[in-house]
Amino acid sequence: MILISFNSRDDNLGDKLIFSCLLEELNKHDEVYIFGSSPNDFENGPLRLRQAFAKALAFRLKGSEVLVFDSPGARFRPKMVLKPKVSRKIKDKITDMVWSLIGVKFHVVGISMDERTGVDPYRRMRRYSSIGVRDKKSLELLSGVVNCVNLVPDMAFLRSPSMKELFDSRIAVSLRQETPDNQYDSTYRSALEQALNLVLHFFTDEKWSVRFFSNVIEDRQFNSELSNKFSRMHGDIEYIDEMAVDLDYQRFFGGYSVVLSNRLHVLIPAMSAGLLPIALVSRSHSKIIDLFYSYGLEQFLVYTDQDAVDILESISYLIRNQNILRHKNYERLRLLKSEVETYISSIVSPM
Repeated sequence: MILISFNSRDDNLGDKLIFSCLLEELNKHDEVYIFGSSPNDFENGPLRLRQAFAKALAFRLKGSEVLVFDSPGARFRPKMVLKPKVSRKIKDKITDMVWSLIGVKFHVVGISMDERTGVDPYRRMRRYSSIGVRDKKSLELLSGVVNCVNLVPDMAFLRSPSMKELFDSRIAVSLRQETPDNQYDSTYRSALEQALNLVLHFFTDEKWSVRFFSNVIEDRQFNSELSNKFSRMHGDIEYIDEMAVDLDYQRFFGGYSVVLSNRLHVLIPAMSAGLLPIALVSRSHSKIIDLFYSYGLEQFLVYTDQDAVDILESISYLIRNQNILRHKNYERLRLLKSEVETYISSIVSPM
């Protein structure tokens, strides 16, 4: 039996996507139950914690193995760094003790580490029987602390890639205003908008249509503002209110040729739908940069703190070679999907 927890970000389609991908893959191997909370549109409600305890105990008494998966997520930060209240720490210790008495095995996959935290706080991760991190820097950070860490591509790579030959001259744009890597510094917005202005100028000069959208509810206002601002300066630019709430990104990105974003789980599903990705990020945006470098995708990184000439040269290169790059991405995505499937199988169905 497998238990999996959801991280409660029902407003974030990226979180729902990676959770759904992992859940679907686990269901291929064993009976899976969600506990704690679940996405609002999932058919079956989650088990409460005490129900999860009871179900796990019943399976263990039958001699069956019970695996508990934490939800995949953006960045793993140890709880002790956040200095939780004493009552929360006591509750967590009791919960861990009950799981330990039942005899479950903990697993987590699809996460990144935060090197700014240092190594010592991650020693608590020794409770896991397996840890799958999605970039090489996270692997290096954790390898000195635990012995059960492996490099595993992001869960969104479980989506089957498509190879399309015909595209309209349309680019989809979705951006977040601030990022944790920039310490939520408001000055990031100014740098982002300056770089974005150059990119949009390039595309609209080539008679491309630009459509802003949001993948997270909190991004709606920012993307709408960007659309309104740049539509007065450039050509065919609009904001679309639709969100891919059904996670059908093949349909959602139908007709688009390129995606530009600083959100990882906009870039990956767009790539799987056959689009050329442009990751418009600052040099401190480690989550995307580290992952792209880990899997040979670094040529799709365009930095907001590059000078104008370099930004335009990067965009021009990608568009000139977009068909070749899309074919290479398709083959790369097939391999990454297979890597994730093999890893999950090795954890839940070992030989």
